Amino acid sequence: MRYQISKGLFGALIIYEAQGDIHNKLGPFEDQPERKTISVVDRIMTIPTMVTNAFCLPDGSKLPIQFTSHYQLLVNGVKLTTNVQESSGNESHKHNYYIVGGKNYRSRIICATMGTVFVISIDHHKMHVMAVDEYPVKPFETDFLIMHVGEVFDFILKSKKDLLPGTNYPIKIQSLAVKCNNNSELAGRSFAFLVYTNKSHEIRPLTSENLIVQNDRCNNKSNPCTIMNCPFKIMPTDYSGPGTYLKCYDVLSLELLYSTPYFKISTSDDIAREYFFNLEGVKPKYSIINGVAFLSHDVPVLQRNGANQCTCPFNTATRFVISSINEGQPGGENLTHPIHMHSYTFFVAKIVYPEYYENGTVKAANKDLSMSQCGPPEWRNGAPEGISVTSTTIRKSTVMVPASGYVVIHFFEDNPGYWLMHCHTDWHLNDGMAIAIGENPERASTPPELMNTNTKDFCFSVKTFIGKCNSLRALYFYKISTTTTRGPMGGLKPEVYHYILLSLTLI
Repeated sequence: MRYQISKGLFGALIIYEAQGDIHNKLGPFEDQPERKTISVVDRIMTIPTMVTNAFCLPDGSKLPIQFTSHYQLLVNGVKLTTNVQESSGNESHKHNYYIVGGKNYRSRIICATMGTVFVISIDHHKMHVMAVDEYPVKPFETDFLIMHVGEVFDFILKSKKDLLPGTNYPIKIQSLAVKCNNNSELAGRSFAFLVYTNKSHEIRPLTSENLIVQNDRCNNKSNPCTIMNCPFKIMPTDYSGPGTYLKCYDVLSLELLYSTPYFKISTSDDIAREYFFNLEGVKPKYSIINGVAFLSHDVPVLQRNGANQCTCPFNTATRFVISSINEGQPGGENLTHPIHMHSYTFFVAKIVYPEYYENGTVKAANKDLSMSQCGPPEWRNGAPEGISVTSTTIRKSTVMVPASGYVVIHFFEDNPGYWLMHCHTDWHLNDGMAIAIGENPERASTPPELMNTNTKDFCFSVKTFIGKCNSLRALYFYKISTTTTRGPMGGLKPEVYHYILLSLTLI
């Protein structure tokens, strides 16, 4: 914590899929992570102590971080130009991605900003989303992709044929924020460039004459442009001006490419426990969950014996209802929050939005939940319909919670220990918008012996790790031998399969 990302402590770790048939399912594509990874960070010069809401999201909700000074966007550490005509000249002010015509390329977009929600698009090209937060999905074609802090999207770019080398197209990366009193005025826009070549290596020089800009992309009412990962249900009408037609989709429109095995699906019938968390931005406490701010401990959580804690049972299906509703609270502001959970991926079972005016701005907060001044919300009239998880339901590690709405996630608690769930916006996390989830902590793996004393040697050897895994494996096998039961179809019950899978992965 403590603003590590915003201070530059960040990098990309690329892990390839275990499945060997992904090219058979998606077709051939070039995968060059060292060349085609788009890691976006922002540099906000000043965060004012006196907040003036100059910028909003298009639906009228407030920004995760409000700022008045100009900010900069960087891709892979390179400052981007704000002038689309700067396709030649100072190399330090742009970032080029080189491709060969007639091929398909995989790109990975990582949103590592402090709080900026941005939109990315490539003029005269579609993006075919093929993975989200490490999970491959069935291809989804989109014109625009909205990225929230902490999210990772992979897409396939299908390059055009028969273009002259040096032909280049703008890659537009713009803040989703707009002026609160003028939705057509963006908070900022920056550009990288997609450059065609007849070889795999870079070519120079580039000239503005070879730059192809698309200014009339979304003017077909019968075929509106697609926007993936919207934080609102509909795109406000005055966001892009008259004659522009846009249609919003959220991650529930995506389906897993590889189905989840039935014994790992946490359906509504499997849910053993349900918890509610409301993310609040109430002055002067801007970052609290259920009225409480998380404080960093002086000692590791596993070594504490706090009386006021709630632990979760091991290997159960759990539901979290995470809302961002501050209706009726003095100083309350409804914000969009990207929520991240360590050590787990979860099923996104439902996303619910507020009530909107006809122009797409927020009219009132969603009424499904009854809010508490201090403590968790609860269902107002019981759980609503439509909370569903199937074998192809999208799985994520970071999910956007819409302003004045909520999201429902399901997951299996099969990883003993204490894990942090938090808002991925740096300031919110450090101000207390986090909670430690304790799952059967007495069975958590213990640290190396050297960490129990003052030492300069911080090493967890492979031998030590395997030894701990073997000891844990013995516990899991013992659990299987004492709890094995048969399910309705004659096989082992789902929870027993989980123990078996855990045991196999520890060998």
